[in-house]
Amino acid sequence: MAGHPWSGAGPLRAAMDDVVCDTVASWHTLAKGRAMRTLLINASPRGSRSNSLKLAEAFVRGLGEVELERVDLCDLRIEPCRGCFACWKATPGTCCIRDDMARVIELERAAD
Repeated sequence: MAGHPWSGAGPLRAAMDDVVCDTVASWHTLAKGRAMRTLLINASPRGSRSNSLKLAEAFVRGLGEVELERVDLCDLRIEPCRGCFACWKATPGTCCIRDDMARVIELERAAD
C-alpha cells in the first residue's frame, strides 16, 4: 500500500521505532540484573504450529536474556465466566470455577 502510514520509512514509522526501543530498554531496566520473567500467551488454536507464535518468539529473542514461560491456551481447559459474582462476594479475588485459568493467573502475577 503506497500511501499507508506504516509502509516504508517516514516520520510515523521512526516515532514508532523509538517507542518500541524505549519500551524494550525499560523492560531491561525492570529486570535489575536478572533475567526478566516473561510470559508468552499463545492464543492460536494451531498451538505450536502457529505463525503468530513464531512471530512472538522472534520478538522475545530480541529481548535478550529472559526467563520464558509459554502457555498455549488451546491445550488448557478454561471455562467461560458464569457471571455469578462469587469472585466478588463469596471468595473475593478467587474464581469459583476450577479450571486451568488459576494457573495462567499465577503465571501472569509472577511475570515482570
